[in-house]
Amino acid sequence: MNTIQTNNVVSRDAVYLDLLHFAVAANANTFDAASIVKSLNRVIDYQHLLQRLIPLLCLNAAEHNLLDKLTTEVQFFLNSSLKSQTAFQLAYNSQLLSMIDLCVKHKIPVVLLKGAALNGTAYSVNVFRTASDIDIWVSAEYWVYAESIFRKFTKYKSKIDEHVFGDLYELTFVPKNGPAFEIDMHSHLTHPQLFTIDYQELWSTRQAHPLYDRDCVSVLSSECAIIHQAIHAYNDMDFFKYNVCDTYMLIIKNTVNWETLIQTSQRYSTNHIVFILLTKVNEVFEMTVPSFVLNALSPNKLLKKIGQHLLASKHGNVAHGKTMGYRLHQLLSQYVFTQSFYNPLQLQLYFAYKWLKKSFLIRHRF
Repeated sequence: MNTIQTNNVVSRDAVYLDLLHFAVAANANTFDAASIVKSLNRVIDYQHLLQRLIPLLCLNAAEHNLLDKLTTEVQFFLNSSLKSQTAFQLAYNSQLLSMIDLCVKHKIPVVLLKGAALNGTAYSVNVFRTASDIDIWVSAEYWVYAESIFRKFTKYKSKIDEHVFGDLYELTFVPKNGPAFEIDMHSHLTHPQLFTIDYQELWSTRQAHPLYDRDCVSVLSSECAIIHQAIHAYNDMDFFKYNVCDTYMLIIKNTVNWETLIQTSQRYSTNHIVFILLTKVNEVFEMTVPSFVLNALSPNKLLKKIGQHLLASKHGNVAHGKTMGYRLHQLLSQYVFTQSFYNPLQLQLYFAYKWLKKSFLIRHRF
C-alpha cells in the first residue's frame, strides 16, 4: 500500500494496525503479549493517528498487566494522556448534557452522531473513545426552529476555511460563555447531492440512546450508523482510521441486520464505501462479516480496482494541498464511490452555481 509519511512514521504499518487492534479487541486470546509490548513502546510516534484511542490503549494495557513492561517514557505518556483525556471527556460530557437540556427544554428532537452517539452504545462510558466536537442531526421538520434556538442561546461560528459550500449541510455553534467544544448541527450526513440518502427513513429508524432517558435524544440505527462511518471514511479518503474501530464496536455491541444494511446501502448508493469499510474491519480484527454481505455490496471488478488505486494515492489527502491532482482525484472519487453519474454531476453543477454566485457578490461588493 502506498502510505503517507507523517511525523516520520509510516501511517498504516504493522505497528499501527497492532495498536488499532489492541485498542478495542484486546483479550488474552487475540494478541501476543511480547509483540504488543513492542508496539506499545512505539505508541508516542503514532499519537497523531491514535489520539482518540489512547485512553483505550492505556486501560487495556493496565487490564492485561502490560504497563510495567513498557518503558518509563511510554508509561508516563499513557498515564498522563489518560488523565488529561479523562478530564477532557468530563468537560465534553458536561457540555453535551447542557446541549441536551437545551433541546429537551425547547422540544427539539436530535440524533447524536459519531463520538456523542458511540459512548454508551458501542463503547463503555468508563472505557471511552474521545471526541473533539459534538455532532447532532436535526430533521428538516425541526431545522428552522432548532437553528433559531441555537442562534439565540449559543454563538454561531463561521467556518475557519470559508468556502463555497461553507454551511451547506451543517452549522457550527459554540457556547457564549467562553471557549469549549464546537457543536456541529447537521441537516444532512454529508453533501446532500452526493448520495441518495432517504432522511425520512433515517429518522423513522432512529433508536433511543441508553444513557439519556429522554424521548428527544436518539442515535442512528446500527445499520445506518455503519453507513455513516463509511461516509465519514469516504470524506476523509481514509478507511484505516478509528472508523474501523468504531465499526467493529458497533457490530459486536449491537445487533446488525445484514439484509437491512445491504438494502439500505444499495438504496443510498453507499454500498461501495460500506463494502470497503467492512473489508477493512475484517482485515484489522480478523472478523468474518458474512460473505453474502460483502458479495452483495461489492462493486464490479473495474470500480473496485480503481477505488483501491484512489485510496492508495497521495492526491486523496487534503494535507498535501488542494492541488490540481487533488481536484481530479476528488472528481473521479465521486463517480467511483457513488457508482452514479447523475449525483456527482448534480453536485458539480451546484458547486459551479454557488461559486459564480459568491464571486458575483464579492465583485459587486467592492
